[in-house]
Amino acid sequence: MTPDAVAEEPLDDRELSDRAEVRFRVMRALEQTPRLSQRDIARTLFVSLGGGNYYIKALIDKGAVKVENFRASDNKMRYFYILTPEGIGEKSHILRAI
Repeated sequence: MTPDAVAEEPLDDRELSDRAEVRFRVMRALEQTPRLSQRDIARTLFVSLGGGNYYIKALIDKGAVKVENFRASDNKMRYFYILTPEGIGEKSHILRAI
């Protein structure tokens, strides 16, 4: 480890469980209503907009969620989120673990 590197402390089981629960809730919300905005997701989950963005981006990076533009919208900055087959599997895995 370099002197500039910061050692991350391991997460305890409760923190992992909390994160898994929020990921599950994001995936459940997207499965029910894929046209939710990031702001809508944050409101639904009672997290900050940055927190909602963090979880959505993490799920996109994992391949659990796919993002697409609204084609029929005048506002091309609007996106909708699709739960992928990997996301459905991840959601089932989290549900079994919680």
